Amino acid sequence: MDQDQLAAADAVVDLDADQATCPACMTELEKGNGRCPGCGLRLF
Repeated sequence: MDQDQLAAADAVVDLDADQATCPACMTELEKGNGRCPGCGLRLF
């Protein structure tokens, strides 16, 4: 993987982060939110 792909993979799997990013629309999500407020994607 190139540097951009490694950075993206690291952002997606950061389990200690207080926020996450929706993989569909890139909206930042608060921890514990099961549905994206930006696009409605159900995450868990």
